[in-house]
Amino acid sequence: MHRSATTRSHRSGWNLSFPGRALRTIALSLALAASATTAVAQELTDDVQRLINKAKLTNERVGVSIVDLGDPSSTSQRVLAGINSAKAYTPASNMKVLTSGAALLTLGKDFTFKTEFSLFDAPSGKVLLVKADGDPSFGDPEMLAKSAGKLTLDSLLASIVDAIKKSGVSDFHELVIDDRVFDRTLVHPNWHARHLTEWYGAEVSGLSFHANVLAIFPAPAKSKGVPPILRLEPSVSFVEIENLAKSSPGEPNAVDAERTSDDNRFRVRGEVGQAAQGPLEIPIHDPSLFFAKTLAEELAKSGIRVSSVRTASPNDFFSPDSTRSLAVVTTPIADVIKRTNTNSMNLYAEALLKRMGKHVTKEPGSWSNGSAVLRMTIAERLGPSFAADTVVADGSGLCDENKVAPATITKWLAFLASNKDTSSIFLDSLATPGEGSLKTRFPKGSLKNSLQAKTGYINTVSGLSGYVTHKSGRRVAFSILCNDVPRGDRLNNAIELQRDIVKVIDAWVSRQAKDDPKPESKADIKSDSKPAKSR
Repeated sequence: MHRSATTRSHRSGWNLSFPGRALRTIALSLALAASATTAVAQELTDDVQRLINKAKLTNERVGVSIVDLGDPSSTSQRVLAGINSAKAYTPASNMKVLTSGAALLTLGKDFTFKTEFSLFDAPSGKVLLVKADGDPSFGDPEMLAKSAGKLTLDSLLASIVDAIKKSGVSDFHELVIDDRVFDRTLVHPNWHARHLTEWYGAEVSGLSFHANVLAIFPAPAKSKGVPPILRLEPSVSFVEIENLAKSSPGEPNAVDAERTSDDNRFRVRGEVGQAAQGPLEIPIHDPSLFFAKTLAEELAKSGIRVSSVRTASPNDFFSPDSTRSLAVVTTPIADVIKRTNTNSMNLYAEALLKRMGKHVTKEPGSWSNGSAVLRMTIAERLGPSFAADTVVADGSGLCDENKVAPATITKWLAFLASNKDTSSIFLDSLATPGEGSLKTRFPKGSLKNSLQAKTGYINTVSGLSGYVTHKSGRRVAFSILCNDVPRGDRLNNAIELQRDIVKVIDAWVSRQAKDDPKPESKADIKSDSKPAKSR
């Protein structure tokens, strides 16, 4: 149940012989390469340990890995601190660092998601075919607002309808959503039920639409006690809303909403005293079919009739010779990865995981084959030992079953930063102080150097991983994972510990960069190693 009205935010030629297997047999007997915990040569270990003691996290488990990546010309790495760094922890949303990086490596930096609208001539009549590509950003208002034309959901739908209208067809036998790029398992079997009623637990479909949530904007009526006014986005008539809320003009809002059935019926309850600053966002069921009904409604407004809507069946075949493209909506992978990491969008991370699975296995993307590809990528890029103790259950970190060592994350971060095909896009995807998931953790100007990082939180887990970079290009990768942390003061202590460790890293980078030999000119610093500017 949603309880508050607030606003949120290549590899080619590689084939797996067994697409559905989890590939957990890779080097399981090998120990994690980064096995050291505390060493005399690790000059920040004592400082970090003092901070952990100060945080009074007595029953909590804390793992820290801090690695100096050197200046842009450096090829060596130096461990600055390692405390329980080889032990596996639940990473929460720090899992997105692994998923987004692997997607970038697997799909390629030039990969573009494509949602195509086509006219198909079937024996039974004209078919409007929508072929999905797993794009999680299709119809996402946040992404539309950042597009070149600063689109809205209404203007996007209007453009699609206009393109279909130009086909000259005014009567379609059916509208078919071909979402077979992914399997039809829409919810991970190990996600807790409490997550499934919140926007961040939205279903994962081959065709995503409006971040797979219904947005309800409540506003009070003029008279006390009468039902409030509810505006929907998308504005559709086929959704049923049971409005049990009451208006209390001038009073604070205390309103929530929930989906009450799989045929997308919803209920709103509570008190509405003022127009909400942000929407109530509730996950919809079967996003592919939801979009089909939405598009059919929009077409009807333009005089175009659709007799029926459905999703593609396993045996459907749409011959290219009988298909004519009408419109294509595209999204670069860089934009998807940016929203995945800066705004910590679970839907996006899961779509990236499944899309990797589809790309490599040529089978519908699933949590099984996507997880297998992620572990294979870690093994290939870092070495089998780093994959051996990494457990991949999902792509976003919403599963408690995910396990990864802080040392694996810093090794991964080091590789992504040094790889010319990933460094710019990946670094730019991470939040910086004052934006996204770092908005409240690190205000702008709170550090001397550039911070690009990914937060993580689920029940009893808090984490922070990323980079601290000097303007000269010297960079440090870090990962701080805290497990078994109860809510309240202990959680606040864990978050404050993460801040304090980053401040220690920030001070060290400043001191070290001051002692570094100065480059002969700015041209000596590789552009893809500079701190990425935030978008």
